[in-house]
Amino acid sequence: MPLILVKYLCLILGGPARECQLIPGFFDSIHEFTRHHRNSNRAEYLKSHHQPKPGIDRPAPLLNFIAESLSRSALRLCIVAATTIAPTAATAHNPWILVDTDSATLSVMRGHEVIESYPDLAIGRGGVSERRTRGDDSTPLGEFRVVEVRTDSNYHRFYLFDFPNNEHANRAWNDGRIDLVTYDTIVRAVNNHRLPPQNTALGGNLGIHGLGDADPGIHSAFNWTNGCIALTNEQIDALSPWLRVGTKVVVQ
Repeated sequence: MPLILVKYLCLILGGPARECQLIPGFFDSIHEFTRHHRNSNRAEYLKSHHQPKPGIDRPAPLLNFIAESLSRSALRLCIVAATTIAPTAATAHNPWILVDTDSATLSVMRGHEVIESYPDLAIGRGGVSERRTRGDDSTPLGEFRVVEVRTDSNYHRFYLFDFPNNEHANRAWNDGRIDLVTYDTIVRAVNNHRLPPQNTALGGNLGIHGLGDADPGIHSAFNWTNGCIALTNEQIDALSPWLRVGTKVVVQ
């Protein structure tokens, strides 16, 4: 199916791609339909899957198929919501990390209260961006989660983000920087709390880390990273009790 048709379907069914990707199995339904449509006789498919009610015109087969899939997905969404409302409320006051790139400060937050702050951080040589691309050395803006903790990093400690996340993947897909397969792979990984692919056009291996053996003088004078957020080794050690897999990090 042409990519542009899928994009228009997303808009028809409720807005941009980020809404469509929230529906479990949406792209599976699209893929299933196209496989069936290619390999089966159209008349047989319509007869077996889309019997019209008397007096009602038969809808286009793809839209009918999607409508049925969305009906099934709606039940799954209700189940997911019922199982996640309680944990969300219970963890509302868990500490989270706020990275203010304007003031070059990282703060540990609980709700709106600042618990600890670490000044003079460094970001990417390319500044900040909402549309990061591999090789531009920019630090992506947005909300991320820690998905991996590396204590044996060359940068002393490394807390890896779930970048590219759904928000960045959605922008990249709408901009034509990634294709539908890449978009779907990223979304599946993020929604299942796994590390998304790190080798796409958006880049990867981004997070918060220390200096390791890097020059503290350069760190204090320049934004020097490839897009990560860097603290001194002493700062990252002090921050480490607040960081774990699942910790929310907001970069603004």
